[in-house]
Amino acid sequence: MTINAHSTEVGSCTFDEQRRVLEIAQEEIGAKLPLINGVWADSSIEAARLALVKIEYTEIMRIREALIEAGLLDKNARHGA
Repeated sequence: MTINAHSTEVGSCTFDEQRRVLEIAQEEIGAKLPLINGVWADSSIEAARLALVKIEYTEIMRIREALIEAGLLDKNARHGA
C-alpha cells in the first residue's frame, strides 16, 4: 500500500499531518501488507526530516513484529495503547 504519494493530497499536508498519516496506516495495516510511504516537501531539509521519521517508524514496526513472534507482545495490541 502506498501512502503520502505525489498523486494524493500530501502536498497540502503539514509535516505533522504527514507523520500522523504514517502512524495511522501503520496502526491499521501493521505487517499485513508492505507499506510504501512517499516523501513530499518544499525543501530538501524538510524531505530529509520526513525521511528520518519514516525510518524511525519502520524500525519500531520491525521491533514490534519481533516481539510478537517471540510471544512477548499480543499481536492485537495497538500502538500507543
